Amino acid sequence: MRILALFCLAVALIGAALTNPLVEAASNAGFFGPGSYTDRSMADIIPVLALGAVCAAFWMVVQARKSLGYGDWKPAWLEASARALNADSVQRLLPVIFVLQMFVLFAMETLEQLAVYGHTLGPTIWLGAPILISLGAHAVSCALVAFLGNRALHRCTQAVVRFVRLLRQIFTLLAPHGPQELLRTFRSADRYHLVLVCCRSGERAPPLAA
Repeated sequence: MRILALFCLAVALIGAALTNPLVEAASNAGFFGPGSYTDRSMADIIPVLALGAVCAAFWMVVQARKSLGYGDWKPAWLEASARALNADSVQRLLPVIFVLQMFVLFAMETLEQLAVYGHTLGPTIWLGAPILISLGAHAVSCALVAFLGNRALHRCTQAVVRFVRLLRQIFTLLAPHGPQELLRTFRSADRYHLVLVCCRSGERAPPLAA
């Protein structure tokens, strides 16, 4: 449930932060008529987008730690993760994510109005456009960010896990007893002869190999 909650929150935050400026820009350009639909301020976009990125990164950390606890690299963890959060499960989560995204939109716009103007500007200004148009735009963005974000997060997590495993293998090869042994090896080395080897190696071989 922790993974699903992080995913839903990340999608809701990013979806609201990406969609709101587009909807407000269209409203300010007069695409929806002469009515006043926005507060003409974008001060809330960057903090919300940054918070969504932090949630997505934390989701990757949780998934990566779960995978790294299995020992040797096995793609099976991706299959298990996909079963926990695949296209069908994301589709089932869309209503929850959409409600959460609208709550995020309401909160960010209301707080922005209070910070900039000292009071709210109206009961529907937080939508940024006529009600049906705003709801439709956020519904589309909710689905797009959820499905694309699910795929991107899994691929990024896979890359992170592979990189960490590669670092582990390198440290294991250089120091079988762990990173501390590697540090003690370098500290106890004859620095004078090490410099001579580095200077004389030229382009024929790496210094340590020489």
